Order: sequence, then structure tokens, then C-alpha cells
Amino acid sequence: MIINKKSLEYYPNDPITLGKIIGVYGILGWIKILSFTEKLDDIFLYQPWFVNHINKWYKLEVSCWKYHNKFIIVKLKNINDRNIANKLINIEIIINSKQLPPLDHGNYYLKDLLQCQVIHIKGYNMGTIVDFIKTGPNYVIVVKPKIKNKFNIGEILIPFIEKKIIKMVNIHKKLIEVDWNPIF
Repeated sequence: MIINKKSLEYYPNDPITLGKIIGVYGILGWIKILSFTEKLDDIFLYQPWFVNHINKWYKLEVSCWKYHNKFIIVKLKNINDRNIANKLINIEIIINSKQLPPLDHGNYYLKDLLQCQVIHIKGYNMGTIVDFIKTGPNYVIVVKPKIKNKFNIGEILIPFIEKKIIKMVNIHKKLIEVDWNPIF
């Protein structure tokens, strides 16, 4: 898939996923996206976008966008055909994390929680954060257990609800303290 030969020159040094291309719209190459930003349209604050298709990086430039039902549809520069747009389905929308604004003390991005150790309030290590799942108003952290457990749980899912379940986050020490039953 060649979007633009110049696109191959660009790649993010420190990639972070902000969304995903989930479908196409119409015959003129519009795509449907799923935004992982807090407000759906905040994804457009971070340009350019990058995609990795078959181990090649491509830079995408947004021409225009609009809401359509519960989704956002996007017209990309140089993509004017549904067949080309189809090749982008299920590909993540990436930016360079340096495009994100600095945060105030005590705040953090979800990406900062990846690889944090999850410690139960009783002191035992539950595992490492490997992913997130967006579930309506909050996220769920996906924890890979440190050791195989007697319940044969491959992943532990913990709602990211601060104060109630997430008791403490220390980004510098890469530690999160939780009050959660791992077999829930």
C-alpha cells in the first residue's frame, strides 16, 4: 500500500496509540475511527498521524472530519478510493508521544502506567500492567500476573477507579496500589 512515497520517510521516535481505524465510509476513501482520547475529537489536536502497515511507517494527514452517528469519519489527504481505505482497517493511529503536552505534577498519561507493578494493599505483587480496555466512563487495566496462580488466571482485569480501587499511583517508582480481589 503506497499512500505517498514521501510518507515512508516519517516515523514516530516514541510511538503512542491514540486511536484505531475501524472501517470505511462511502466510496471516496473516508475512514471511520475509534478515538482513545478523553474527548473523541481531541485526537485531531495531535497531528500528524502515523500508521504502521506491513512494517512500513506512513504519515497520514487529515483533510477534514465530521461526526457520523456515534463515530468520527475522516477524509485523509491522498486517499480518494475505498479500496485503499479498506487496507487501513484495524490499523492503529499513532503519534509521537512528544506531541503530547506536559502535565501538571501528579497527573499522568495512560501510557505512563504501562509496565507498572500492581501491588495489592495487603502487600503482594499482582503483576504488571500490559494494556487497557475502555469501558464507558472508565478504563480497565489489564494485568499480567507475576506468577502462575492456582486459579489459572491468564490476566487480571481491574477497573481504574481512583480512590475506590486504585489507592495510589507512583509513576516514578512504576507502582500502583490497588484494593481488588484478583479472582473477581
